[in-house]
Formats: sequence, C-alpha cells, structure tokens
Amino acid sequence: MDANGAAQPDWFDVDGQSRIQNATVDVGADEFDGTAISHTAIVIRVSPSGNDANTGSDWALAKRTIQAAIDAATTSGGEVWIAAGTYNERITLKSRAFLYGGFAGTESAREERDWALRTTILDGNALGTVVRALAPGYGSSGIDGLTIRNGKGNDGIGGGIYCSKSSPVISNNIITGNSGVGNAGGGISCFGSSPRITNNTITVNNSGSSGGGIACYNSSAMIFNNTISANTSAHGFEYVNLQAGLDVRSRSEIYGVFVSWSLGKYTKYSSSVESDLPGFSKEESGSIEDPQTHSWLGIGVRGTFE
Repeated sequence: MDANGAAQPDWFDVDGQSRIQNATVDVGADEFDGTAISHTAIVIRVSPSGNDANTGSDWALAKRTIQAAIDAATTSGGEVWIAAGTYNERITLKSRAFLYGGFAGTESAREERDWALRTTILDGNALGTVVRALAPGYGSSGIDGLTIRNGKGNDGIGGGIYCSKSSPVISNNIITGNSGVGNAGGGISCFGSSPRITNNTITVNNSGSSGGGIACYNSSAMIFNNTISANTSAHGFEYVNLQAGLDVRSRSEIYGVFVSWSLGKYTKYSSSVESDLPGFSKEESGSIEDPQTHSWLGIGVRGTFE
C-alpha cells in the first residue's frame, strides 16, 4: 500500500501479476486471480541452426532466437536452454523465464551443460542495451552462463544489462565490451531493482558517468563473488575487483536504496550510500594524490560480512 493505504494500478505481485484483481488486493506477496496454478515448468531450446516456427520442445525442434524462446517460456513459466554460438539480438527478459547458456545441443539435463567450455554469446551490435530485465517480482527471472557484449545504452540505461523495477538472478555470465551514456553502468545498470548479481566477470565496460562496471540507483542489489575489473568511466580508468577486494574470505551483501561507486587510478572519487542501517556513510568525495598507492580508496560501500 502507498501512504494513503491504496494499491497503485502499475504495481505487481511476486510473480508479475497486477496487485489489483477484481477491484481488490490480497494479503501477502501473491495475488490470486482464480486461475489454477500449474507447477510444471517447460523447457524451450534455442540453437543457431533452429527455426522460430519450431516449438523448442527438444533440440531437433529448437528455436532460432532467444527472444522467441523467452516469449514461449513465459506463458506458463520455464527455462530457456541455449546452445553455444553467437546470437545477434537484443532481448527483453520477462517474468517466469530463466535463461541458461553453455549447451552443446544434445543435453537432457541442465546439469550437463558447460558454460565455460561452450561459449554462448549474446551480441547487441552496439544497437542498444543487450538485455532489458523488466520482469517484476523478486527472483522471478534469470540469466546464467552467457557472454553479453557490444551493448550501447542511452539516456541512463545500461549497455549490457538494464534492470528497471525488476530483480532477476544474474549469474555465471561474462559481461564485456558494453557502454552506457549518462548516469548508466556500462556493464549493469539498475533502477528501482533488487537483482542478485553473483559469480560474473564484468570487464572492459565503459560508462559516460560513473559505474563503468555496475551502477545501481534507488536499488538494493545483492552483489558477491564477482570479478569486476578494467572498466572505465568519465572519471578515468576504473579498476575494481570485488573478488579480491571484498569477497575472497567472506560474503558481502551491499545494502541501501542508493549505491554508486567509482574506484581506480584517477584523481577524484565519490560514493554515496543512503540507508537507515547503523555504520553506513552517506556521502563521501575527495581527491587521490597518489592513485597508485591509494587505489582502493573511495569505494564508499558498506555491508555485512559473515
């Protein structure tokens, strides 16, 4: 409910349905609209040799584009298995669709894939953001085991992945060679979202402002066990490696409704964290006289370690 005790028409529940059903709002995170709930998840397969006219029900009937598979999977909820190869497209990730790369095109179980050996590339050809995650609901969509490259975001939208009021699971990906214009993260940009970002390599991305690797605005992202390195921003060369800097001996969870950071071999740094939790600094900025010696100053992010 908002401050007036009312649900807004554009609000959604945990699995992406409108909060208002038959002029009422149910108690809890999920709205029930009277439709029988099915728990059978489907699998839609994609291959460079496929055809979007196919059903995707097995590898011999694989679809050709990832977006066609997402559209088919999201109707009842399911997984999209993507065979190794290069897919020149930009996609919109929807509720109840989970993408997995690294397949040879013969597997019968997801555990048989190998995303490190069988590279699955999603290439945006610098025509816009590669992945737009617009699916409401925490953890109701995901992308896992892909290389996401050559995205170009505009007007505050990230180049590689852009999450807007969406909280997908982003795991085991290589996010590289993307750029963001304005206040956008080159690799990943989040607005009003709570994504779970884990075990990714985010490298050689660029932002026209700050956050060459990741930028989160009005968001509460969980970020851990990633390697974030050799990204650049308007402040200069940005080098951040969360694997070495924060996550080697502990798990880090970054909290706050607004998180941004810049860190690297340049002369200025700034950070901001707004939170009611004790021990959080809200604003910090300054100059680095010796970037080589003080290369870890100014990260400005606080969290819990366990």
